[in-house]
Amino acid sequence: MRPLQRVLARVGIRTPFARDALLAGVLAVLGLSTLGVGAFTMGPAEPEAAFRTPLAVVGVLGSTVPLAWRRQAPVAVLAVVLVGYTAQLLGITGAQGFNAGPFVALYSLGAYAERRRVYIATPVAVVLLITAELGLLAEDTIGMVTVEGPGETVLYAMFFVGGVIYGAAALLGAYVQTRRAYREELVARAERLEREREERAERAVADERARLARELHDVVAHHLSGIVVQAGAAERLVERDPAKVQAMLADIRESGKATLTSMRRLVGILRAGDDTDGTAPQPGLERLDVVADQARAAGIKVELTVEGEPVALPSEVDLAAYRVLQEALTNVRKHAPGATANAVVRYRPRVVEVEVVDDGGHGGAIEDEPSDGVGLVGMRERVLLLDGTFGAGPNTRGGWTVRAQIPTEGEAPR
Repeated sequence: MRPLQRVLARVGIRTPFARDALLAGVLAVLGLSTLGVGAFTMGPAEPEAAFRTPLAVVGVLGSTVPLAWRRQAPVAVLAVVLVGYTAQLLGITGAQGFNAGPFVALYSLGAYAERRRVYIATPVAVVLLITAELGLLAEDTIGMVTVEGPGETVLYAMFFVGGVIYGAAALLGAYVQTRRAYREELVARAERLEREREERAERAVADERARLARELHDVVAHHLSGIVVQAGAAERLVERDPAKVQAMLADIRESGKATLTSMRRLVGILRAGDDTDGTAPQPGLERLDVVADQARAAGIKVELTVEGEPVALPSEVDLAAYRVLQEALTNVRKHAPGATANAVVRYRPRVVEVEVVDDGGHGGAIEDEPSDGVGLVGMRERVLLLDGTFGAGPNTRGGWTVRAQIPTEGEAPR
């Protein structure tokens, strides 16, 4: 809100119509005041011109009060203002009275009317104004210049300048309308781009959840396949080797617990289709060298480090850590070609941490289109679904750092 609008809002004038009504009132008071001063300085009116003062008052009011509706009906307001201004000219003598109504009406026409109407109404209004002033005031004396001989040239020159000013008022209004439309288009475009970005992010989250659901489905299917095989073997050995059956049942119990854990991860995740057969386990951190070699083949210098003693991870945790590392190195290849990336996997109590730090490479993404952050959205969604923490952002080396911490049992401290 502009400073003047804030000041007016404090006194209760908050709407555009209220501000326009205030403007119309101020112009009416100024017009009536200058009309009174002019009448006083010109002396008493001649008896045959006694009608002029009331007519001039009506003209001032008719050319200012309608300006309160200048935004809603700029063309109609201009027409009424022209009639009122003509009445004022009929009721005054010489330069008696001041009226800014026509200027404001022409400005409002350019600022709020349709462009086609502006092109038609502006020249018509300017011609009518100049014609009225020439026809009604050319007989009088303006200032110290008598309208005869050389003075007539001065008078017409003054009216020509007035016509230019009238036209400039309409042009100024048209310019303001163009700027306002441009700003509104920029705002609408920014809002549209923001909506599109949010939609892309939502689609990325949905796609990643669907992918994660498929992968967790495969993990659960793998566990259940093992349980079924062990249960069948135990059934055959239940009479011949009870001790071995007891050990197999213990394994089945542990596998069942792991399967239930995976199932809890799966609940609530949208599963959009299934393009796998559910018979093979998904990759995990045991394939770190394969991911690093793929990145090196794409031109990325990868330094792979494993800190801590590797331990067996829950299948969904192992898969999520692998996918984060894979996607982070893929982003380095896309957006920092030729970079050096340090990939670290840290095994800590109850937590496995994956970190990829690159130095930015030689700059410039190899993709034709700018990144929209979908890769980061997918990694974040995958980690958060496992109660982990995820962070990504620029680093002091000129590149990016991607870090994920995933709890390996229960919920890890944040």
